[in-house]
Parts: sequence; structure tokens; C-alpha cells
Amino acid sequence: MIRSFICLYLLHCAAWGHAQIENAPNEGLMAVSGAAEDEMVVKWFGKTGRSYFVQTSESLMPGDWTYVPVVEAGTGAVLEWGLSITSERAFVRLRYTDQAYSGPVGDADFDSDGLTNNEELQLHQTDPLEGDSDADTLSDSLEVSLGTNPNSPDSDGDGVSDSAELAQGTDPADGNSTINPEKYIVRHLWFSD
Repeated sequence: MIRSFICLYLLHCAAWGHAQIENAPNEGLMAVSGAAEDEMVVKWFGKTGRSYFVQTSESLMPGDWTYVPVVEAGTGAVLEWGLSITSERAFVRLRYTDQAYSGPVGDADFDSDGLTNNEELQLHQTDPLEGDSDADTLSDSLEVSLGTNPNSPDSDGDGVSDSAELAQGTDPADGNSTINPEKYIVRHLWFSD
């Protein structure tokens, strides 16, 4: 199961949030001003067995959330990350999963798409908790291997989704690759007396 918590951070604000103790609401997620003028420090209590991902947004709009390239395993202690923030306000969200994994959680593949959490966060900026980040029915790893954009359902911008192009035998990474019209023309025969 994947869940998330949200926290608002206003640049130059004092600490906001709850104490970072094991049973604090929302894991005690809080944001405080960092040492540098444009730094925010995000803190939370990392429960043992839980893996955390950090996202930021300036607007709270669904498509505006971006992952910070980090994944943290809960250790039964306070976890914190310093983030550079250049806007007047920022929202921070923790997404987490309780999926079991032995070893570094960056090497795990929680969404079973063939890419590790670190590859998704650091190389491809895809969602490490969703196997198909752009919802075009192609897994993120398949899109990476094809050279298409795993964050866009229509990588070449030609109006046909990547999955439809693959099904039709065209190149989803080439906007000039088109469907053979002969294959799709319906022929009507007209007879005269």
C-alpha cells in the first residue's frame, strides 16, 4: 500500500509541524528553514520497515508534484533532508510503502517495472511507485529500452499514443513514422446495372 503526507513550507518561516516521534501524526513531517537562505530542511520520523520518497510542489496541483532524487529506509529514528527552494512557498509530500526489501532501498524495484528506485529517481525522473508513469500501458523500463519518453503517453507528439504506435507497427519515437493508410482503407465496390 502506498500512502502520502503533505506539509506546507513558506520561505523564511519558523518550524511547522509535529514532533518527530514514533506515533506522531503524519510521522511528524515538518519543514524548517535551513542554514542557507534558500534551503528548507524536511524532517520526519522514519518507521522501521517503511521506505520513503520525497516530493515537492509549488501549487498542490496533481501534475505539479516532482520527486526529489532520494529514497530513504525508515530506521526507527528521525530522517531529514535539505532541499533548495527558490519559490516563496513549497509543499512537501512524503510517499511511502511498507513493501519488504533487504538491502539498500534504492536498489529495490517497488513498482516491478524493471527499473530500480534509484534509476527511476536519478536517471529517468519516473514514478518509482507506479510501473507505468505516463499511463500508456507500456512499462517505464520498456519505454526506456525503446527510447520513448516514459513520462509522456505520446513521445513523438504526433497525436498517437506510444502503445498504439507499437501495436500499429510505427515508431513511437518518430513523429514522421506514420501508419500505412492502405492497411486501414475500407474499400467499397459499386456496381452499376
